[in-house]
Amino acid sequence: MKRIILHALRNHGYEIKKNKLPYIDYISEQNRKDTSGYYIEFLGVSGVGKSTLFRKVFESYRNDWYSRRDLAAIQYWHAPNPFDNVDQSSEFIYTRFYNDSLNRLMNNNSSLVKTVSIHQYFLRVIKNDAISRFNSISKGFFCDDGVLHNFSTSITKYYKSVKNTDKVYDENFKNFLDNRIVVYITASTDFIINNLKKRAREESKKLNNYYEEDHEKVKERINSASAK
Repeated sequence: MKRIILHALRNHGYEIKKNKLPYIDYISEQNRKDTSGYYIEFLGVSGVGKSTLFRKVFESYRNDWYSRRDLAAIQYWHAPNPFDNVDQSSEFIYTRFYNDSLNRLMNNNSSLVKTVSIHQYFLRVIKNDAISRFNSISKGFFCDDGVLHNFSTSITKYYKSVKNTDKVYDENFKNFLDNRIVVYITASTDFIINNLKKRAREESKKLNNYYEEDHEKVKERINSASAK
């Protein structure tokens, strides 16, 4: 049956890629590193070069940190439900950020395909975060596209709403930020725009509508995003 399905998909123009995830002994004390329990994330506006820099840096630290692909392997082999060990305050935070981001997406009248795709991506981001923080993995998590980047607007909104107003919620937020290290990447606006255009050409699709917008309008959007 599997062979028939693959054959049918190929006949309809779909490219089938085999993506076997390696087995990772993620709880072995023998493999435990000093980075265990820590989380590093590159932040910056789209097009600033986070992923390019991450790929170059991560190769030098692969033995001490897990990447998103590693966490996907850990979930596949060991943690089918990464939320089993999530504490109540973190569950509240995850739910708050996820719902807020999804509501904004729905209010933008996005297509069904885009909404479902982003919904699934949001879930993967939160799952990775939960695995890295609540499953006692033997290394820290190092990424360029994690929960802080993808939910930055919701996080900022929540922080402003609870700062010095509600002690319980404020403690929840502080616990959420524990052991997180943020590296903020910045570059000139022209550099970012050129990167976005290059990416749009290479991927043969619009990217955040930057490619077809007026140059000055794109600058305004990038500066606004950087200010957040």
